[in-house]
Amino acid sequence: MLRRSTPEHLSGVLDAIEASLPELGRWLPFALRMPTEAEEMQVLADAQIAFDGDIDWMYTMFDQSAEVVGSAALHCRPESCCAEIGYWVRTDRTGRGYATSATRMLVDAAFGYLLPINWVEIRMDNANLASAAIPRKLGFVLDRHVDRPVQTSGHTGRGMIWKLTRERWDRRRSG
Repeated sequence: MLRRSTPEHLSGVLDAIEASLPELGRWLPFALRMPTEAEEMQVLADAQIAFDGDIDWMYTMFDQSAEVVGSAALHCRPESCCAEIGYWVRTDRTGRGYATSATRMLVDAAFGYLLPINWVEIRMDNANLASAAIPRKLGFVLDRHVDRPVQTSGHTGRGMIWKLTRERWDRRRSG
């Protein structure tokens, strides 16, 4: 289940980050160290403001027991007619389809509600093979490799940009 991220999710989000810090820290700069309560509260408050302003849409992922299992976000880039999706799942819940389901919902939202959006991108480091499985499952095409800064221990300095066009998504959904 996806719920719009709010400060009320603070405790669950912090628990999920703490349970996954070594893995998250390999790929995500925010997890190089455990965020403080105040820092994460600011992230959630900023997410709420961005959501209300129709700028970015950050969601907290929950399992059936209402435990936080991760986060997913849709970032609109109207100047380039694209949107970008990012996600993370707590280590003990990976491989269960949470990120794939969340990404599918966010692609539907991007193409259903962001009319100037012609494609959606997902970006990750070349070495993050688990993350790369998600766009592949959903019909994204590896568009290009790019140089990128090395910010964490898992980064290689090269990244993948996966792309899914509105037309390709519509064909997949109707086929």
